Amino acid sequence: MNTERMQPAAESAANHVDNMLPLPKDKTASEHRIQADYVILFKFAPKPVASESREKYQQRVATAFENLCQSLDRVGLQVEVRPGNDNGELLIFVLCPWNILQKELAKARVDDWLAGVRSGDPDSSDSAATQTEIPEAERLRLVYNLLTLPTVDGGSNIIPGETPFVDGLFCLHDTEFNDHWVKAWATKYLIDDKDLLMIRNHFGEKIAFYFAYLQFYFLYLTIPAAVGVLIWILNLPTFTVSWSLFMVTWSIFYTEMWKRRQFELAVWWGTRNCSRTDKRRAAFEYEEVKKDPVTGESVPYFPVWKKWARRAVSIPVIAISAISLSVAIACVFMSEVFLKEYYRGPFAQYLVFLPTILYAAAVPQFSAAYVRMAKSLNKYENHPTDSKYEYHFVQKIFVANFLVSYMALLLIEWVYIPFQDWITPQVQRLSVQVKHDGVGPERLKAQFIALILTGQIINFFLEMVLPPVMRLVMSKVKQYTGKNGKETDVRRPVARDSPAEKDFLESARSQAALEDYNIYTDYVEMVIQFGHVSCFSTVWPLAPLCAFINDWIELRGDAVKICRYTRRPVPERAEDIGPWMENITALTWLASLTTSSYAYLFHPSTDIHSPYTPALTLCSVLLAEHVYFLLRAVIGTVVRSFPSWAQDMVKRDEYGLKQKWLQRLGGKDGLIKREVNAQEAAETEKARFNGESNAFWRGSIQEKVQKGMELLNSELKSQ
Repeated sequence: MNTERMQPAAESAANHVDNMLPLPKDKTASEHRIQADYVILFKFAPKPVASESREKYQQRVATAFENLCQSLDRVGLQVEVRPGNDNGELLIFVLCPWNILQKELAKARVDDWLAGVRSGDPDSSDSAATQTEIPEAERLRLVYNLLTLPTVDGGSNIIPGETPFVDGLFCLHDTEFNDHWVKAWATKYLIDDKDLLMIRNHFGEKIAFYFAYLQFYFLYLTIPAAVGVLIWILNLPTFTVSWSLFMVTWSIFYTEMWKRRQFELAVWWGTRNCSRTDKRRAAFEYEEVKKDPVTGESVPYFPVWKKWARRAVSIPVIAISAISLSVAIACVFMSEVFLKEYYRGPFAQYLVFLPTILYAAAVPQFSAAYVRMAKSLNKYENHPTDSKYEYHFVQKIFVANFLVSYMALLLIEWVYIPFQDWITPQVQRLSVQVKHDGVGPERLKAQFIALILTGQIINFFLEMVLPPVMRLVMSKVKQYTGKNGKETDVRRPVARDSPAEKDFLESARSQAALEDYNIYTDYVEMVIQFGHVSCFSTVWPLAPLCAFINDWIELRGDAVKICRYTRRPVPERAEDIGPWMENITALTWLASLTTSSYAYLFHPSTDIHSPYTPALTLCSVLLAEHVYFLLRAVIGTVVRSFPSWAQDMVKRDEYGLKQKWLQRLGGKDGLIKREVNAQEAAETEKARFNGESNAFWRGSIQEKVQKGMELLNSELKSQ
């Protein structure tokens, strides 16, 4: 990273204003253009269920709608209502007036200052900021807080899926910004810091951190990709200690450098320590209200012992669910091995497809059930903030992604290949026709190549090809059903609507039909890919190159996905990539285990059929783990020893803040000068040395020196 280019912008970023790109002029200056901060999708069934009368149902819907509008009006938001895409849908447009936004901005600045997010005075720089100087992401984030925070915290307490008949809450896309973003990135090879700042100001820090991570990972992949291509061209052996050590060292170095990079971004974007200002979840259930021992504020309280008791319940449930998913994957894998590599009986040419069918039918169902269970457990744990809720949910779900992505490869490496001499006789005892020729590391290589290539192709298809196809199909279906009188098209302009309003509503309705953007799927794809590269590149040295090419496409594909195929993400602040950093670190540890086992098991000098091989493999793995911890400590220490402009900036801000307060206390040049009355000082000393103490300390300094010299000479003469 070019710190010389980044540092000047970072210095001004400390004040949260100078580094913020203003909104486009045509967006702020065009008075005729309709604007809305958020759209609430109010959805209800045109007809009630059989157990409820029509009048009672209509009254319930009307009451919910009225309460919703009143809650918005209570916090000062403007409301407008229009029909949605289908019957039973209303679009409630919400706009926050500037005076309300100013108050929320002032509160946020004070909270940030108290939490250590900003070092400047909360009323110094942003109090006079105009509406165009506030980044769009920050404005939308503050309005979102007004919409979703609990009523006691000054919000409207609107939660999609929980508030009656509220099916969605989203902000509208800026089509001009989206078009400019997609076109600019389509012609650029590298994404620079200005691009990240643009994303941060428009979509918020959470989305910007994802693209920053993806760009950083893409650049660092050039190192193993280049070495892997060289190994492949020269046809060098890959199951070696040197190649394994290189990949582990690269993985550790990459993770340590990213920690440094994300800290610099947090300082640059002004979000360091922003997790301290996390708002309370509306779904958080508290038992009583207590006073905070530090601030004295009344805060909701949930007993700590109950919190840990609920988490203790989650541990065995997660463990049992993970074991069940592992058993399902293992059964599919065993059937694949048996039918493809052992079975030679009737219909063998057709039965080879059975494992694929079993995988498609069973594993997704187990995974979906696991996700539902994890979501229920996470809700039961009653986390107080969204960040903590997300952290624990990601860690639960990542267990399933880990098993689905890596378990088959680990079974081949640590079970099938080493113990095939024991497995084959057991299979031959079955009363079926079998034949087995024996397998080696080429079996693991073939499985890994198929997994990484098909995975990237499938992900590209699901993200870039399927969404536009499905939108086209659904539009054709709606047109067909509308022509046949099965559905009424409500997307017709009201008589009083102007052409500008018609275009605005058409855009809003089309965006309401989109899915919410889920950043989890993008993160998990990249983290799983990192695991493939770090843990299995010794199996196929071209894996880093495949990841490098895929990530260049992924950077631009994700931009298109956000702009075209999903609703606009709600801006969120972030100071890092959250729980994904721990998952990446765990995968670097796993890489030390897998690569070391490859280097021993598949080395030409290793007798894989020896009874001592499992024990020796375990010894090599334990040795590699110790080397990993040593490398991690050394590399981390070396990286942290180099000075960072971000650390200097934090120290400068903290020192400047202390200097400012010293000056306010009457100091000058950083020092507080106090005038002391001489007579008062003499009286204080006299009162201090009285009685025996006064006799002990009596005498001038010359007398004390002379007495000391006499004692010193006496001691010297006596020796």
